Amino acid sequence: MKKMNYIIVDDEPLAHKVILSYAEQLEELNLVGQAYSAKETLSLLKDKQVDLIFLDIEMPKMKGIDLLATLKTKPMVILTTAYEQYALKGYELDVVDYLLKPFELARFIKAVNKAHELWSKQSIKPSGETFLKPESIFVKSDKTVHQIKLEDIQYLESDTGYVKIHLSNTKSILTNSTLQELEEKLS
Repeated sequence: MKKMNYIIVDDEPLAHKVILSYAEQLEELNLVGQAYSAKETLSLLKDKQVDLIFLDIEMPKMKGIDLLATLKTKPMVILTTAYEQYALKGYELDVVDYLLKPFELARFIKAVNKAHELWSKQSIKPSGETFLKPESIFVKSDKTVHQIKLEDIQYLESDTGYVKIHLSNTKSILTNSTLQELEEKLS
C-alpha cells in the first residue's frame, strides 16, 4: 500500500508527541518531517514530497492560516488547534478537517480516513502512480484500531448500535461505527 507522506507543523512539542503517537498506529501514514515554525515548514515543503500537513493555527510570527494562504500548491491539510473560531476560515481554505485540541484517537482516525479517501481518489499522484480507491479502511473496535483490506470484507451486518464486519478469514470485527459511515468509507 502506498503511504501518505505527512508533516507536523506546531510550535508545541507536546502536540507533535500526541500526533506522532496516534499516527504510528496507522499504516497509511509516513512521517517525512516536523516543523515548529512557518519558516521550517516552507523548507520542508520545498525539500520533501508532502501529501498531508497536520497544521497548528496559533504559532509565533506567522499563524498557520496565514502560512496556508501563502502556499501556491497545497498538500492536504488537517488543522489542529485549541481555538474554535478559525474553523470557518480553515474551510474557506479547503482544509480536509479541523481537529479541536485536545482530540481523541477516534477523531484523529476519522480525519485521516477523510484525507486518505481524498488522496486515493486523485487520478494521478505527484509520484505518477494511479489510484482509483483506497485499498483498506480503518475501524475502531473497543480500544483497538483495525486496518481492514477491502478485499477481505465479505459483508456487513447491522446489530443494535454496532456493525459486525465479516471477513474472508472467518473472523469478524464488531465496531460502533454506523452502517452509513462504513458505506461511505467503502464507496
